[in-house]
Amino acid sequence: MKEKIKTIQIIHLAVCAGVSLAYFFIAEPSAQYLKIPTIDATSVVYLIIPVLAIVMGNFIFKSQLKQANPQLTPEENLPVYQTASIVRWAILE
Repeated sequence: MKEKIKTIQIIHLAVCAGVSLAYFFIAEPSAQYLKIPTIDATSVVYLIIPVLAIVMGNFIFKSQLKQANPQLTPEENLPVYQTASIVRWAILE
């Protein structure tokens, strides 16, 4: 069981590291990324997109978890959870 969970941990770490590295290398290489930007009417769409991704990712995650059979052991349901987690992380990325 620990080996199967280790796979999910490695995938999660890779996704988080990839997003973090992409942000720091693609973003403007100055200290401006530390400042909190102001939100006005033209930048509201950039606020809506991540919120929509979080809501959509959670919805798909929960709908895929419904496919898990409650009579099976956690080890047997792990592939369903792993697939749902990967889909959720892909949407957030």
